[in-house]
Amino acid sequence: MTPFEFPTKTPEGSTNYEKFCWVPQTEVVVQLADPESDDLVIIQHYKDKKTWGDPVKTTVGDKVTKREGKNYSLVTVSGRMDEKFAITEAGVFSAKVSYKQTSRDKLHENLAEFTYTVKNYVRAWTSKGKVMGFYVDHDFRMGEAWLYRLSDGKVELWTWFKYDRDGQAKVREGRLRCFLNDKKINFYENPTQRTEVSYQEYREQNKNEQTTWGLWYWWVPTIEGMPATEFLKKNPGTYRCVLTQDGEVSREFSFTVGGDGEVVRDPLPGHPVIYGVEDSFPLQIKFKKNPDLKYDLKAFTEGAYYHRK
Repeated sequence: MTPFEFPTKTPEGSTNYEKFCWVPQTEVVVQLADPESDDLVIIQHYKDKKTWGDPVKTTVGDKVTKREGKNYSLVTVSGRMDEKFAITEAGVFSAKVSYKQTSRDKLHENLAEFTYTVKNYVRAWTSKGKVMGFYVDHDFRMGEAWLYRLSDGKVELWTWFKYDRDGQAKVREGRLRCFLNDKKINFYENPTQRTEVSYQEYREQNKNEQTTWGLWYWWVPTIEGMPATEFLKKNPGTYRCVLTQDGEVSREFSFTVGGDGEVVRDPLPGHPVIYGVEDSFPLQIKFKKNPDLKYDLKAFTEGAYYHRK
């Protein structure tokens, strides 16, 4: 979720670069058994629980990823609201996702509802003073941590960070070490960046500060000479991964492999029920010492993906 910003128009129709408005841009991933290219993903936005604008309808097209050996596909679609519905204010908004099987004339309504918070920031200065812009507060991602089992036998651990320009180096220099019970196992220690959401705020006229939410992951192809996914299946128990940054333990991640060789999906007490696709598992995450920018962990329990399947 990101806001698409653009200058407002004056009564005469010229562009006003001293005031900006915005409409939402969304990207959703839908898990489907048998998607057709002319099916529709439909997103209806709301402001203060009142309908805002027309539904954003996006055809599936060729945006389908077949899951090898699975009975479903993943469809990733992006859409932007019509600019005629642009607004010039911040606040709490929401979106409901529906899916239409066009050839069957069957509408699956309100499969998921997401909440997001839009805030103001100083995006520029003019001779008349500050120019305000809009960003989506992504603190709601900060409580997330995931374990992914890949079809090629690799395992990956994913989580989010919030940082400024200097803080990115701290994330990159962090080291992850994992243990099965008390035995160390060889997860790859260095993180890889996947995606970013950021904005640059000019709190002073000639000086900007960048705030970024970044999704990073660690991966391991093998453990003790066998594919990582096979190792997990053959070695039940409690796995604990410790992340160190700046000489301190920053976070701990944990998950359990049951006697059947499967990662236990039921989260530990206090963790939200967030399920992804079949081979992804929510992790218990404990925050120890935070070298990142300050963030609101409560936003995780109130935001877009809490208690969603």
